[in-house]
Amino acid sequence: MTIADLTPWMPLFVAILTIVVGWVGYSRNKSVDRRNTLIEMRRSVYRDFLMSLPEAVNPDSKDGLVNYQKRKVELSLIASDRVLMAAYAFTDLFSGGGGDQELRALRFAELQKAMRDDVYEATELGIDDLKKLAPFRL
Repeated sequence: MTIADLTPWMPLFVAILTIVVGWVGYSRNKSVDRRNTLIEMRRSVYRDFLMSLPEAVNPDSKDGLVNYQKRKVELSLIASDRVLMAAYAFTDLFSGGGGDQELRALRFAELQKAMRDDVYEATELGIDDLKKLAPFRL
């Protein structure tokens, strides 16, 4: 068999190769797009959940508590397992009497760390750093 014998088959070979390469590239792009969309959704849900916390602990804010409950449901639907477990470890402190300030700061830092690990490619902040950078007194 010589190259001259294969010449009539070359357009078919090129077409099949193009289809296969295109399909692989498309599948990979779709996968990356879905992952990026999920990351963006999680960032939004995580931000909204954290922003609802100060209102939730305010006894005068009935709307704040309702908003917090809604955010908690969103979190349960979209968060990674690690973030969900950290969120419930933190919020359980308040339903059980609040714990001491050091434990609340630790649980909040663990929650932030889990969220940051989940939605950022590289975060170098550790638990101790996040405890020092807490946006409010816990």
